[in-house]
Amino acid sequence: TTPAQETTAQPLTDNDGKGIRITAARPIAFSALHYTDKDIWNAKYDHELDKVRRNEVILSLDAAQYGLGNASCGPGPLNQYRLQPDTEYSFTFRIEPIK
Repeated sequence: TTPAQETTAQPLTDNDGKGIRITAARPIAFSALHYTDKDIWNAKYDHELDKVRRNEVILSLDAAQYGLGNASCGPGPLNQYRLQPDTEYSFTFRIEPIK
């Protein structure tokens, strides 16, 4: 899947239809890739990822994400899209098998 899809339910299956379903109480962002964050960060070009592709799938579930913009060449995110320091973020999700 492509990174950072936002949903409340997501099945992840193999070619035989076996796998897992992730269900969340509210929309969450997720990615399911054959690379770790470090693999992607270390690749200078996309084609370099072919060399580090893993057999396993790396699943990332995000309770929250910082808004777009970093003030490097324009404004940063608006306050309502910033993660606030000293704030606890949590979310609830379930992982169940698909047979």
